[in-house]
Amino acid sequence: MTPISRRRFLAAAIAIPSVARIAHTQAWSQGSAPSWPTKPIHVIVPLTPGSASDVMARIVGDRLSATLGQPVVIENRPGAGNTIGMSAVAKADPDGDFVAYAKANPGRVNYASAGAGNSSHLNGERFRLAAGFEAVHLPFKGAPEALTEVISSRADFYFAPLVNALPLLKDGQLQALAVSGSQRASALPDVPTTVEAGYPNSEYNFWVGMFAPAKVSADIRGKLYVETAKALANPVTREKLIALGTDPMPLDSTQFEALVKNEIKTNVEIVKAAGIKVN
Repeated sequence: MTPISRRRFLAAAIAIPSVARIAHTQAWSQGSAPSWPTKPIHVIVPLTPGSASDVMARIVGDRLSATLGQPVVIENRPGAGNTIGMSAVAKADPDGDFVAYAKANPGRVNYASAGAGNSSHLNGERFRLAAGFEAVHLPFKGAPEALTEVISSRADFYFAPLVNALPLLKDGQLQALAVSGSQRASALPDVPTTVEAGYPNSEYNFWVGMFAPAKVSADIRGKLYVETAKALANPVTREKLIALGTDPMPLDSTQFEALVKNEIKTNVEIVKAAGIKVN
């Protein structure tokens, strides 16, 4: 048995206009605070990745990250003669972006999922609990329906599978605030993880694995593992998976068993902490 791949989830699209404008910048004016910085610093570059300003921002950001002790996250907000990025900074909340709004308006923020008890539901609850705010859960039949609700502004946020969200992110219908995995997604290298955004114990990895019946012989399981690992290492296969927003994650049987046990433990904790009723 072996996991096939890890599919990334992200918090996509803030639908309330006032929230969208503050969605993940952090004001530099807080530099005078004695404890600053206590969380990652977000720097908006109003130009595309690879531009001279972008390259310089990343060079300086790396040095600042080392000296300030917090990650410096570069965000590219190109368009409209630089005014989109400039406007985002000018209208940014001094500290906390989306979470600050949710905390200031308990119960007024809602989030979509692909169904009660679904991984996107547990993902949303894990982040909500880690960030410490209240939110109303809106379960839907699947990812397409949930994404439609976010785009239409009837749902405020959603931890969406990248395979479903990537096309909508590329054409500007959604905005990626963070990815929920323990590592950044290869398809969205500039988008921070929720932990990088300042929320410990908020990561939630969604993986796809391969199981075999208990009575299958060790020889067959071993051969299946070897051939699956070869498939994941194949450049063409890897490229196709990464294009879908997935990162190959080959594990042997022992590692996979440990992963499954840990996932069960984590999900039980989330269900109890969130007060989710299991039917």
